Amino acid sequence: MNPINSHRLLSLFLVLFLVTGCNAGFLLKKTTVRVTNEMKGATITVHCKSKNTDLGVRKLEFEGFFEFRFRPDFWGITLFFCYIRWPTDAAYFDIYVQNRDHGVCGSQCWWNITPDGPCLVHPKGAARDICYQWPSKPPGNEEGSNLMGN
Repeated sequence: MNPINSHRLLSLFLVLFLVTGCNAGFLLKKTTVRVTNEMKGATITVHCKSKNTDLGVRKLEFEGFFEFRFRPDFWGITLFFCYIRWPTDAAYFDIYVQNRDHGVCGSQCWWNITPDGPCLVHPKGAARDICYQWPSKPPGNEEGSNLMGN
């Protein structure tokens, strides 16, 4: 094959790869996110989503959990967020932010949902857990009610 034609063919494959496979998630290991209810005596309702995937509404008893798996985006922009409701309050939280979490928890990101806020369980022990305060809840909870299907 003529060297010029082989360069054109290679360029064409590269362009096709970038256009059709720009996510290139197949290059990255799947990540598992686990959400565990650590609100003693309370059942929580959790609704997690990404831009393209709705994981549905889950009710979790104390110490109950659910998991979901996905391949992080090649570009480092994967985001899953959850609306979490418990008997006395409700809040949104970004449960997986690739550029925040991937370097900390790798392919297993386990979250404990507590009254004070969500805690990312550090793989090297509880002393290294990363805990966040609950952000402000949505005004009037209208958005949250719609998100939960009410």
